[in-house]
Amino acid sequence: MKPAARVVLILVFVFASFCTGFALKDILNGNKPSWAAFQALMKTEDAQATPTEVFKEHYGVIQARSYRPVNANRLKYAAMQGMMSSLGDPHTMFMEPTTAENFAIDTRGDFVGVGARLGEDLLGARVVVVFKGTPADRSGLKRGDIVVAVDDTSVGGMSTLEIVSYVRGEEGTIVELQVLREGEDDPIPIRIKRARVIIPTSEMIWMKDQRVSYISISQFAETTTEQFRESMIEAMKTDPKGIVIDLRSNPGGLLDTAIDMLDLLVEDREVVTLEDRNGRVESHRTRKGIIAKLTKEGSKASGPFFSASGDSVDWGGPVAILINEDSASASEIFAGVLQQYDLAKLFGEHTYGKASVQNVIPLIEGSSAKITIRRYYLPNRLDISRRVDDDGQYISGGLLPDYPVELEINSDTMLGEPGRDSQLDRAIEWIEAQS
Repeated sequence: MKPAARVVLILVFVFASFCTGFALKDILNGNKPSWAAFQALMKTEDAQATPTEVFKEHYGVIQARSYRPVNANRLKYAAMQGMMSSLGDPHTMFMEPTTAENFAIDTRGDFVGVGARLGEDLLGARVVVVFKGTPADRSGLKRGDIVVAVDDTSVGGMSTLEIVSYVRGEEGTIVELQVLREGEDDPIPIRIKRARVIIPTSEMIWMKDQRVSYISISQFAETTTEQFRESMIEAMKTDPKGIVIDLRSNPGGLLDTAIDMLDLLVEDREVVTLEDRNGRVESHRTRKGIIAKLTKEGSKASGPFFSASGDSVDWGGPVAILINEDSASASEIFAGVLQQYDLAKLFGEHTYGKASVQNVIPLIEGSSAKITIRRYYLPNRLDISRRVDDDGQYISGGLLPDYPVELEINSDTMLGEPGRDSQLDRAIEWIEAQS
């Protein structure tokens, strides 16, 4: 045999022995040989792996080597969440399929269910709100009820999100809730027919002595503009002294909805300026044309007061807006614009300070990514960005109220109830002093 051929044969034998030895430990332990681990060993320090190669390699090593069983979906979702969090932006996030679906429902403002909002409770889920005119309302479900079972499934100890998934279902089907109610010894069965529900994100809730109107806006969804329009019509029918708009704990929502709602109140003014990472600027103004105006006199007439999305509300009375630290995003744009143009006064506490705009990008398997794409500035380029210390505690930012009012919290406190809500009471006091 020639020397060159002998060298090649020896190298092949050494390489084959090395591969066999490398894989022997996995085989003896009852595992498949780890190709990812072999690739990692063979790479040189100078090799520049792509992000996809790095992910595949690490994913393979974890799958092959982890002592604990590995849930493939949990592993890849955690990797996505890790990538998003590495950007250092609390508003950029990965949403798993269930979270993405619920976020989309909130944004659309409608869903198939019973028409109630549930909150956490140790025994199951507490009914926080029953929306008017919904199947839950017609079936007798009440605020404060505690849902302890859905159909034949006990829901004690489950997360609210999991309980909601049991309550929702196909349109037209029946769900039976077992609820605990104050004053009742035994659970009450309530049968409800599921239907498509439009979430009321803007409601005219009450009139104080028919003189002050109160409008609550819980979020800025696709349906909110029309609901706000209807709320304004209802609020102005009796020629009130003033209007209170409650934006407390409103996390925001759609930028376009906030701009459309400002169209009703602000004529031909700049409302927000957007800036991307390349410094490109885009300004948004309310529309110039006024197709129809809703005046105090006209509010008592019959027929529609608005005819298109660009119409304005000609309201000359005082407007008070309630805010707190959980008022964010579109809430801050809506309140900030009205404050800057002296069309409303703000009452309560400083807002969150979320001066950024996110875009939701659908991903495979029903998941999605919410990514910050722009910063926004209010008129006069006012920057309301939130600033915090090393412990995450608020330092500055957000909108500052014209009338700072701390919420007095005690056993009698009830938001939205005159005499039981100190911030609301101060706003009413201011309105009544304007006449």
